[in-house]
Amino acid sequence: MDESDGVPLLNPGIEVTKEERKETLSSRLGSRIKSVMSSLWERKYLLLVLIAAFFNALQGLLFKTALFSLDPILVGVVGLMTITLCCIPAIVYRRPKLTASPEIIGVLLLTGSLRGVMTILSMVAFKNINVGDAEAIISSRPAIVGLLAWVILSEQLTILDGIASICAFFGVLLLARPTIIFDTSPATDYDQTTLIGSLSAIGVAFMIATTGVLRRVLSQTEIDKNVSLFYIYLVAAVVCAAACTALGEWELPEKVENQIFVVSSGVLGYSHGLLTLIALGKEKTYHVFLVKSSTFVMLYVLQYIFLGVSPDISSVIGSMGIILAIVLVTKSKSDSDDSDE
Repeated sequence: MDESDGVPLLNPGIEVTKEERKETLSSRLGSRIKSVMSSLWERKYLLLVLIAAFFNALQGLLFKTALFSLDPILVGVVGLMTITLCCIPAIVYRRPKLTASPEIIGVLLLTGSLRGVMTILSMVAFKNINVGDAEAIISSRPAIVGLLAWVILSEQLTILDGIASICAFFGVLLLARPTIIFDTSPATDYDQTTLIGSLSAIGVAFMIATTGVLRRVLSQTEIDKNVSLFYIYLVAAVVCAAACTALGEWELPEKVENQIFVVSSGVLGYSHGLLTLIALGKEKTYHVFLVKSSTFVMLYVLQYIFLGVSPDISSVIGSMGIILAIVLVTKSKSDSDDSDE
C-alpha cells in the first residue's frame, strides 16, 4: 500500500468493505484538518494583527461618528493618556523591570516623540485635504516599512511580498478614492492648504513606518511590552499636550457620552498597540503593516452594519485587493518557513 500524509491509500486492485473505506476516508480527513489547524497555528501572530486591525477599525468608527465634533488633538491627548493608564494594571500585576539601557531609553523616547507628532500631523492632514486623499497617501506606508526594514533590520522581501504590496496599495486606493484621481468635477488650484495637508499625510506615512521599525527593535529586547507601551504613549501624550497648550485647546468634552467614547477609543488603542507589538516580536515588520491594511475593509463592514452605508463596486474590488494581499503575505510566510526548515 502507498501512503500519503501517514494515511494508507486504498488499492484499487484489492476489494475493501464499506467500513474500511469509511475508516480510511475518515482518517484522511482528520489528517487534513490537523494539517490546516497546524498551519493556522503557525500564523497565529498574523491573526493577532487582524484582531488589532479590527480594534483599529472600531476606533476609526468612533472618530467618524461620536468624536468628529471634538477637537482632534485634544481627543488624541485623552486617548494617549488612556492607553498609558491601561498599561499600569498589567505592570503592577507582572512587576517587570522598569529600567532599561540608555540605548533602549533613547529608542523609547524617539518612538514616543514620533508617535505624538504623527498624531498632530494626522489631524492637520485630515483637516486640510479630503479624507480619501489623506488615506491614499498614508496607505503607501507598507512600501516604506518594507524599505526601512530591509535597510535597518536586514529583513528580506520576496516577489510575493512585492505583489502583495501592489494589491494592498490599489485596494486602499479604491477604498479611499482620492479626489485627485476620482473627482470628475473641474480641477481646482493646488493651493497652500492642499500642499500642507499633502505634506502632512506624507509625514504621517513615514512616521508610521519609522515607529513600526522602532517597535520591531523594541520587541526584540528584554523590556516588557506593557512597559514599552507605557513610556511610548506617555511621551506621545506629553507632545500632544504641549501642542494643545500652544493652541489653547483645553476644553474637555462636557457630555458624559463623549467622555465615555474618548476613553473607549483609548482602550481600543491600547489593545491595538499591544497586539501589534506582540506580533512585531514574531513577524516581519512589513508583513504586520501590510496585514493591518485590512483595517479599511473592516471599517467599511462596520459602517454598513452600524451606519447603513452600503459599499459600491469600487469598495468591493478594493476590499478584494486587500484580502488578496493578506493571502499572498500568508503564502510568502509559509514559503519562508519551509525554506528555513
